[in-house]
Amino acid sequence: MNEFLASLDQWALQVLMVLYHLMGVQDLPSEASSHWKVVERWSAQPDGHYRLVLESETIQEECRSGRARYVIFPQTYMAKQEIYADNIRVYTNEMDKEWHLRSFLERPLVNCDHVNKSEKIIFSILSYN
Repeated sequence: MNEFLASLDQWALQVLMVLYHLMGVQDLPSEASSHWKVVERWSAQPDGHYRLVLESETIQEECRSGRARYVIFPQTYMAKQEIYADNIRVYTNEMDKEWHLRSFLERPLVNCDHVNKSEKIIFSILSYN
């Protein structure tokens, strides 16, 4: 029975990936090209999840200039997100250590007060799939 459920899960994931492709969903957000540098492309983790790590040394300039009060991050689906400003975590959507997320579809917003004095912003995404 477990093998059947695992194969059904893989089949459903493949169908979802085909639908994403048909809708034009990309593996990296279009925002990645303007301020974000890819530190680690989607890579399989030992626990079966996939991780993407983006870095920016320029996005906080929007805060410093006074043009923005918040930094808006790329939207993700069914993924744990962590945002670090100079290696200090300023955001996570994880409710606890058992992978309970606040929302399945999320676009993080971080107040400029948390990032405007930072040299480097790290956006880490750990996907369920």
